[in-house]
Amino acid sequence: GHNDETDLEFLPDGRAVVTARLEMSGSMFGHDDGCTLVAFADAPYTTWRTMKCLTTRLDGPNLFAYGGSIYAAGRHHPPSSRDAFWDRRGGFFGRRKRTSLYKIDEGGLTRLFDLPSAGDTGYPGVVVRGDELTICYYTNDPSLDPPWVVGMVLPSEIRIARLSLAGLSRLADRG
Repeated sequence: GHNDETDLEFLPDGRAVVTARLEMSGSMFGHDDGCTLVAFADAPYTTWRTMKCLTTRLDGPNLFAYGGSIYAAGRHHPPSSRDAFWDRRGGFFGRRKRTSLYKIDEGGLTRLFDLPSAGDTGYPGVVVRGDELTICYYTNDPSLDPPWVVGMVLPSEIRIARLSLAGLSRLADRG
């Protein structure tokens, strides 16, 4: 599936979870089946239980643990809202890309919310300190909402968001 852009995190019970972006195509127009691979393994990490989450293609994932759960920050690629070949997931011309937060569990990815972002955005860094999450990421001006390829030549901003991890956990538990 043209696997790239991965991350790994360990659960308190010693299991590992990984994510990988699956392009499904080398085309600049993307592919409707572009998605995220999520896999879990027990030590010694030789047998993985995998699933493909078709709800998004998670770019530049950054996984982190809090309160016994695993979360991810990364760029969200929603399915196309139109039947246009140029607006497929992962394509150069796709709109609505956002930097988002997810919960990861045995059921896959659950998108919790989007940070203010658009166009060429994502690749967040995360710092967990106590009960606070700090996320830094880049984005084009969210009010413009340009296609990714246009965003590549527009100015980008570096943004920093601080969030309560207890609040994030409560939101994730509501499902």
